[in-house]
Amino acid sequence: MSPEIIGGIGIGLMLLLFAMGMPIAFAMALAGVVGYAYIVSPSVAFSLLPRDIFEQFASYPLSVIPMFVMMGCYAFASGIGKKTI
Repeated sequence: MSPEIIGGIGIGLMLLLFAMGMPIAFAMALAGVVGYAYIVSPSVAFSLLPRDIFEQFASYPLSVIPMFVMMGCYAFASGIGKKTI
C-alpha cells in the first residue's frame, strides 16, 4: 500500500476518533503511530513516541511561555501595572 493511501486512511481514522469524542491530541497521536508502525515497523514507531513527547516538552519556547505568564501574574499582584494619573 502506498504512503498516500495510508495517509488518507489515517485522516479517516482521526475524523472517526474525533466523532467518537476522543481528545484531538490523542486521536492525532494514535493515528500517527499506527500509520508509522504500518509503514516502517511497530518497534520503531513505539520507540519514536516517547522520544518525540520528551522533545516537545523540553523545547525552549514551551518553557518560556509559562514563565512569562508567571511574571505577568507577579507584576499584577505587586501593583506595577496600575495606572497612575
